[in-house]
Amino acid sequence: MAALNPNPNPNPNPNPNPNPTRNPNPNPDPHPHPHPNVSQDDGGLKGVKKLGYSSRRAGDTLTLGPLEVHPRVGEALDTRMCLSVMRVRLGYLISTHAGMGELHAQCEGGCACRPIKSTFLRRELPFPRLSANARALMHTSPGFVHGADRENVTMTAYTFFIASLSNRSRLACRVLLRHKAPPGSIPGHASRVRVDSMTIMRHGGAIPVPCGK
Repeated sequence: MAALNPNPNPNPNPNPNPNPTRNPNPNPDPHPHPHPNVSQDDGGLKGVKKLGYSSRRAGDTLTLGPLEVHPRVGEALDTRMCLSVMRVRLGYLISTHAGMGELHAQCEGGCACRPIKSTFLRRELPFPRLSANARALMHTSPGFVHGADRENVTMTAYTFFIASLSNRSRLACRVLLRHKAPPGSIPGHASRVRVDSMTIMRHGGAIPVPCGK
């Protein structure tokens, strides 16, 4: 996949930089894997920055982290401690172009992750399997209008999930994203995914626990 936008979207967190000591960038740092992703700007002739970690090979992986939100002690952040529960927003490319693949997310280290049920959509937001095929998503969306799938769409979609830290682990929480070919595709044919952003926010019911490493 390619490089995350250094500041891809407004951060809804009132504390946009929860860890100024460990990570001055509010987006988690990527850690390289044997199958590298490529930093890519898809803005092209539109003249608009569209940065993301882009992969055109099924099997590529990208790890983002550490996922950390620090509690406040007075006016300062306690960077030794992390809040035990976080809400994570992940932005990824969806498109009606042919050959769009899937992202399969997995939390690793000292945490576990679960999907969030949207009261607006009345169903769980996509997680851990994220399809980049906008045409297929149209058919499964409530209120789908016949003929709408003939529209051409390329945009950033967002999903949310909950990350819960384990107070028994000394490992930091990270998210592993694996590029999978779309269902029914022919082996060896092109497949594409792009990760655009990740935002980490505090979540209700969190308590301070020691940060992992």
